[in-house]
Amino acid sequence: MGHCPLLTRGGRMAAQRSPPMRAPQVLEVRFRPSLRLAVAIGAWYAATTALAWTLPVEPVIALLASGGLAVTAAVQILRTALRRGPRAWTGLRVGEDRAIEILHGGRPSTPGTVAATTYVGASLVALHVRAGDSPRLLCTVILGDMLPRDDFRRLRVLLRLSAGRGPPGRRSRARSPASSGSRAVPDRAGRGTPAPDAEQNPRPGGSGGAWASSSARGSPR
Repeated sequence: MGHCPLLTRGGRMAAQRSPPMRAPQVLEVRFRPSLRLAVAIGAWYAATTALAWTLPVEPVIALLASGGLAVTAAVQILRTALRRGPRAWTGLRVGEDRAIEILHGGRPSTPGTVAATTYVGASLVALHVRAGDSPRLLCTVILGDMLPRDDFRRLRVLLRLSAGRGPPGRRSRARSPASSGSRAVPDRAGRGTPAPDAEQNPRPGGSGGAWASSSARGSPR
Protein backbone atom coordinates (compact mmCIF):
# COMPACT_ATOMS: atom_id res chain seq x y z
CA MET A 1 0.00 0.00 0.00
CA GLY A 2 1.55 3.29 -1.11
CA HIS A 3 2.02 6.31 1.09
CA CYS A 4 0.73 9.78 0.23
CA PRO A 5 3.72 12.15 -0.12
CA LEU A 6 1.95 14.81 1.93
CA LEU A 7 1.71 12.40 4.88
CA THR A 8 5.42 11.70 4.97
CA ARG A 9 7.84 13.76 6.98
CA GLY A 10 9.37 15.40 3.95
CA GLY A 11 5.94 16.24 2.54
CA ARG A 12 4.87 17.86 5.80
CA MET A 13 8.06 19.90 5.97
CA ALA A 14 7.63 21.04 2.36
CA ALA A 15 4.04 22.06 3.07
CA GLN A 16 5.16 24.03 6.11
CA ARG A 17 7.95 25.78 4.21
CA SER A 18 5.74 26.86 1.30
CA PRO A 19 4.51 30.45 1.94
CA PRO A 20 0.76 31.01 1.78
CA MET A 21 -0.66 33.04 -1.09
CA ARG A 22 -1.20 36.65 -0.06
CA ALA A 23 -4.17 38.59 -1.36
CA PRO A 24 -3.54 42.10 -2.72
CA GLN A 25 -3.75 44.67 0.06
CA VAL A 26 -6.48 47.27 -0.49
CA LEU A 27 -7.27 50.04 1.99
CA GLU A 28 -10.57 51.92 1.82
CA VAL A 29 -10.99 55.06 3.92
CA ARG A 30 -13.78 57.60 4.30
CA PHE A 31 -12.99 61.23 5.07
CA ARG A 32 -14.47 63.23 7.91
CA PRO A 33 -14.93 67.03 7.90
CA SER A 34 -11.79 68.84 9.00
CA LEU A 35 -12.17 71.99 11.09
CA ARG A 36 -8.42 72.67 10.97
CA LEU A 37 -8.36 72.66 7.18
CA ALA A 38 -11.43 74.93 7.03
CA VAL A 39 -9.74 77.47 9.33
CA ALA A 40 -6.51 77.30 7.31
CA ILE A 41 -8.33 77.88 4.00
CA GLY A 42 -10.30 80.77 5.47
CA ALA A 43 -7.18 82.42 6.89
CA TRP A 44 -5.36 82.06 3.57
CA TYR A 45 -8.11 83.73 1.56
CA ALA A 46 -8.58 86.42 4.20
CA ALA A 47 -4.90 87.34 3.96
CA THR A 48 -5.15 87.38 0.15
CA THR A 49 -8.19 89.67 0.33
CA ALA A 50 -6.38 92.06 2.66
CA LEU A 51 -3.47 92.12 0.25
CA ALA A 52 -5.79 92.98 -2.64
CA TRP A 53 -6.94 96.15 -0.82
CA THR A 54 -3.35 97.35 -0.48
CA LEU A 55 -2.75 97.33 -4.25
CA PRO A 56 -2.88 100.65 -6.13
CA VAL A 57 -6.15 99.90 -7.93
CA GLU A 58 -9.61 101.37 -7.97
CA PRO A 59 -11.86 100.46 -5.03
CA VAL A 60 -14.36 98.86 -7.40
CA ILE A 61 -11.69 96.45 -8.70
CA ALA A 62 -10.60 95.61 -5.17
CA LEU A 63 -14.24 94.99 -4.21
CA LEU A 64 -14.76 92.64 -7.17
CA ALA A 65 -11.56 90.80 -6.33
CA SER A 66 -12.66 90.42 -2.72
CA GLY A 67 -16.01 89.03 -3.79
CA GLY A 68 -14.36 86.50 -6.10
CA LEU A 69 -11.96 85.41 -3.38
CA ALA A 70 -14.83 85.01 -0.91
CA VAL A 71 -16.75 82.77 -3.33
CA THR A 72 -13.63 80.70 -4.06
CA ALA A 73 -12.91 80.32 -0.35
CA ALA A 74 -16.45 79.12 0.33
CA VAL A 75 -16.24 76.53 -2.47
CA GLN A 76 -12.87 75.26 -1.28
CA ILE A 77 -14.03 74.98 2.33
CA LEU A 78 -17.14 73.05 1.32
CA ARG A 79 -15.36 70.76 -1.13
CA THR A 80 -11.95 70.19 0.47
CA ALA A 81 -12.47 70.69 4.22
CA LEU A 82 -16.11 69.67 4.74
CA ARG A 83 -16.21 67.16 1.82
CA ARG A 84 -19.55 68.41 0.51
CA GLY A 85 -20.78 68.48 -3.06
CA PRO A 86 -20.78 66.11 -6.06
CA ARG A 87 -17.13 66.75 -6.91
CA ALA A 88 -15.82 66.37 -3.37
CA TRP A 89 -13.47 63.52 -2.44
CA THR A 90 -15.40 61.53 0.14
CA GLY A 91 -12.89 58.68 0.40
CA LEU A 92 -10.08 56.68 -1.17
CA ARG A 93 -9.46 53.08 -2.14
CA VAL A 94 -5.69 52.53 -2.23
CA GLY A 95 -4.11 49.34 -3.54
CA GLU A 96 -0.66 48.12 -4.42
CA ASP A 97 1.50 49.11 -7.39
CA ARG A 98 0.40 52.80 -7.19
CA ALA A 99 -3.25 51.99 -7.90
CA ILE A 100 -5.81 54.33 -6.33
CA GLU A 101 -9.50 55.07 -6.69
CA ILE A 102 -11.12 58.37 -5.71
CA LEU A 103 -14.57 58.02 -4.15
CA HIS A 104 -17.14 60.79 -4.67
CA GLY A 105 -20.42 61.51 -3.02
CA GLY A 106 -22.69 62.03 -6.02
CA ARG A 107 -20.97 60.40 -9.00
CA PRO A 108 -18.95 57.29 -9.93
CA SER A 109 -15.47 56.84 -8.56
CA THR A 110 -12.35 57.94 -10.48
CA PRO A 111 -9.54 55.37 -10.93
CA GLY A 112 -5.97 56.54 -11.28
CA THR A 113 -2.39 56.18 -10.10
CA VAL A 114 -0.45 57.89 -7.32
CA ALA A 115 1.97 60.45 -8.76
CA ALA A 116 5.57 60.55 -7.62
CA THR A 117 5.11 64.18 -6.51
CA THR A 118 2.84 63.10 -3.64
CA TYR A 119 4.06 64.40 -0.27
CA VAL A 120 3.52 62.19 2.78
CA GLY A 121 4.28 63.78 6.15
CA ALA A 122 3.61 62.95 9.76
CA SER A 123 0.39 64.99 10.02
CA LEU A 124 -0.28 66.09 6.43
CA VAL A 125 -0.57 64.37 3.05
CA ALA A 126 -0.56 66.28 -0.24
CA LEU A 127 -2.00 63.67 -2.59
CA HIS A 128 -1.47 63.94 -6.35
CA VAL A 129 -3.40 61.50 -8.56
CA ARG A 130 -3.10 61.02 -12.32
CA ALA A 131 -6.43 59.85 -13.75
CA GLY A 132 -5.82 57.71 -16.84
CA ASP A 133 -3.57 59.28 -19.48
CA SER A 134 -4.50 62.85 -18.55
CA PRO A 135 -1.47 65.14 -18.05
CA ARG A 136 -3.41 67.07 -15.40
CA LEU A 137 -3.02 65.97 -11.78
CA LEU A 138 -5.88 65.79 -9.31
CA CYS A 139 -4.80 67.15 -5.93
CA THR A 140 -6.15 67.20 -2.39
CA VAL A 141 -4.92 67.68 1.16
CA ILE A 142 -5.47 65.09 3.90
CA LEU A 143 -4.96 66.01 7.56
CA GLY A 144 -4.83 63.77 10.58
CA ASP A 145 -8.28 64.80 11.87
CA MET A 146 -9.98 63.55 8.69
CA LEU A 147 -9.41 59.87 9.50
CA PRO A 148 -9.05 57.60 12.52
CA ARG A 149 -5.49 57.32 13.74
CA ASP A 150 -4.94 53.75 12.54
CA ASP A 151 -6.44 54.43 9.09
CA PHE A 152 -4.32 57.56 8.69
CA ARG A 153 -1.16 55.62 9.58
CA ARG A 154 -1.94 52.80 7.13
CA LEU A 155 -2.79 55.32 4.42
CA ARG A 156 0.53 57.10 4.88
CA VAL A 157 2.43 53.79 4.66
CA LEU A 158 0.71 52.76 1.42
CA LEU A 159 1.08 56.19 -0.16
CA ARG A 160 4.75 56.39 0.81
CA LEU A 161 5.42 53.05 -0.85
CA SER A 162 3.37 54.00 -3.93
CA ALA A 163 5.01 57.41 -4.35
CA GLY A 164 8.49 55.87 -4.10
CA ARG A 165 7.90 53.48 -7.01
CA GLY A 166 8.31 54.32 -10.64
CA PRO A 167 5.51 54.29 -13.20
CA PRO A 168 4.03 50.82 -13.74
CA GLY A 169 5.32 48.87 -16.70
CA ARG A 170 8.81 50.34 -16.63
CA ARG A 171 11.44 47.88 -15.61
CA SER A 172 15.19 48.02 -15.91
CA ARG A 173 16.34 46.11 -18.97
CA ALA A 174 19.60 44.24 -18.90
CA ARG A 175 22.06 45.17 -21.62
CA SER A 176 22.23 42.42 -24.20
CA PRO A 177 25.52 41.31 -25.73
CA ALA A 178 24.34 42.44 -29.18
CA SER A 179 23.84 46.00 -27.94
CA SER A 180 27.34 46.13 -26.41
CA GLY A 181 29.01 45.27 -29.72
CA SER A 182 30.33 41.82 -28.76
CA ARG A 183 29.07 38.50 -29.96
CA ALA A 184 27.99 35.80 -27.51
CA VAL A 185 29.65 32.37 -27.46
CA PRO A 186 27.84 29.58 -25.57
CA ASP A 187 29.89 27.93 -22.87
CA ARG A 188 29.57 24.38 -21.61
CA ALA A 189 26.54 25.24 -19.45
CA GLY A 190 24.75 26.78 -22.43
CA ARG A 191 25.06 30.36 -21.20
CA GLY A 192 26.17 33.08 -23.56
CA THR A 193 29.52 34.73 -22.75
CA PRO A 194 31.19 37.54 -24.73
CA ALA A 195 33.84 36.33 -27.17
CA PRO A 196 37.44 37.46 -26.51
CA ASP A 197 38.70 40.32 -28.62
CA ALA A 198 41.27 39.54 -31.30
CA GLU A 199 43.29 42.65 -30.48
CA GLN A 200 43.58 41.80 -26.80
CA ASN A 201 44.25 38.06 -27.30
CA PRO A 202 46.14 37.58 -30.59
CA ARG A 203 46.34 34.03 -31.86
CA PRO A 204 48.87 32.51 -34.23
CA GLY A 205 47.88 33.23 -37.77
CA GLY A 206 45.49 36.00 -36.77
CA SER A 207 45.22 39.38 -38.39
CA GLY A 208 46.76 41.28 -35.50
CA GLY A 209 49.74 41.02 -33.15
CA ALA A 210 53.45 40.40 -33.36
CA TRP A 211 53.07 36.77 -34.39
CA ALA A 212 51.28 37.70 -37.60
CA SER A 213 54.00 40.23 -38.52
CA SER A 214 56.79 37.72 -37.86
CA SER A 215 55.08 34.99 -39.84
CA ALA A 216 54.63 37.36 -42.76
CA ARG A 217 58.42 37.88 -43.00
CA GLY A 218 58.99 34.12 -43.09
CA SER A 219 60.90 31.79 -40.82
CA PRO A 220 64.68 31.28 -41.19
CA ARG A 221 65.81 28.12 -42.93
